[in-house]
Amino acid sequence: VKEPRADLSMRLSGESGCGSLADPVITHALFNPDSDPIIGRIHQIAFSNGVNDNVNVIYVPSYLNGADGIFNMDYYDVLIGVDATIFPSYYEPWGYTPLESVAFGVPTITTTLSGFGQWILSEKINGFLQSGVDVVHRGDYNYDQASTQIAEQIVRLQDASSDNMLKIRQSAKKTASKAEWANFICYYEKAFSCALEHAASRMELE
Repeated sequence: VKEPRADLSMRLSGESGCGSLADPVITHALFNPDSDPIIGRIHQIAFSNGVNDNVNVIYVPSYLNGADGIFNMDYYDVLIGVDATIFPSYYEPWGYTPLESVAFGVPTITTTLSGFGQWILSEKINGFLQSGVDVVHRGDYNYDQASTQIAEQIVRLQDASSDNMLKIRQSAKKTASKAEWANFICYYEKAFSCALEHAASRMELE
């Protein structure tokens, strides 16, 4: 990211008039917009955030650290204001971002290629009402299938009743409590113990 967009910043502060912004799908200027794959794909699909569009896209290519120049809010302050998060990871050893979402009661979608998704499946709590999490199967050759499933789950959340959304958010927080450090530290202790034992055995051989 190069810098926050001056025209957007002025518009948000009320220093300039109304009307459409040029390229209203991105919040910050980029050093390499022509080679950035995300903005390139957004333009290719022709998202324009027009008044009659059913889907609007806002690309935020900046860390939300409270001083990005546009939001000026920490990531967690933005997170609690969203309806859901989606992390369709192709590879994620664990996946703290979906866990952070459910910790704030925000339902999330992740994949079978993330450690967090695998943990949800191992706990047999997959599903929004069960855990606030939906785990989408993703592999090397099912991009279209995974995309369709994600879209269906977004619609499902959109159509959920207020009562069900409350249950989903409560289930999400309950899931986060199961992943607290106090519950997982035993696995780290076991791993370190094994590593120390193997190191000691190598020392004896030397």
